[in-house]
Amino acid sequence: MIGQVDVVRPQEDEMWGRANDRRGTAFASNGTSYADYAVEFVGEFPIGSILTQHQFDEWLQWRGLLTIPSLGASKSSDAWMGHLQRRYQNRVKINKAATHPRMWDRGSTPFLIAAYAGGYEIQATHTAAARSDVGDSISSLTETKRKQIAYLMQSADWTQLPPHERIVAQEIFEAINEFGEDVKIGAERINRKLVRLEDRIRRSMERGEVRSVDGSLRRLVDSRSDDDLET
Repeated sequence: MIGQVDVVRPQEDEMWGRANDRRGTAFASNGTSYADYAVEFVGEFPIGSILTQHQFDEWLQWRGLLTIPSLGASKSSDAWMGHLQRRYQNRVKINKAATHPRMWDRGSTPFLIAAYAGGYEIQATHTAAARSDVGDSISSLTETKRKQIAYLMQSADWTQLPPHERIVAQEIFEAINEFGEDVKIGAERINRKLVRLEDRIRRSMERGEVRSVDGSLRRLVDSRSDDDLET
């Protein structure tokens, strides 16, 4: 099966829960389910495929899921902005269907359409999980929210508040800063665990305990090796 690793299909695990049966069951306006589109998509673009945004747009347009703006359309026009939103929505809906375990039951392979080098890479879900930047994303989101609160506090008219309320506000902001530091530490811990996961995959492949049918695991560990050399 395309994109599958030579191991028995994993069972639901209490750690990450059972997949919701309703996830990925949305229907497009033309009446076709995104679950069907997911199976069709990975059939045309197997795990490991690289495609441009335009290729993805053409695939979507051929199925009536969006309309590509005219060649001379301005990138700041309403037509183009609407097009980008429609592309994003379709990718989200296909990914929801594509990452559901029912893909196995339909004789297909779970996958993720991941952003890659200005286009997309079709990743096996185990590859996408190991490559996840969840730690960095959580840390970045926390820092963004901290800055937003700082901006509000910087512009507040503190003369209109009793002194004790300013003290409370300062205590709250200090707690937010401490929370941000805790998140950063946790994010670094997650990143270290992801590196160890990739290392275990590499050693298992070297021992022959796990074999990647489509090469996605090999690309994963090789990409980590390249990153280590660059840093």
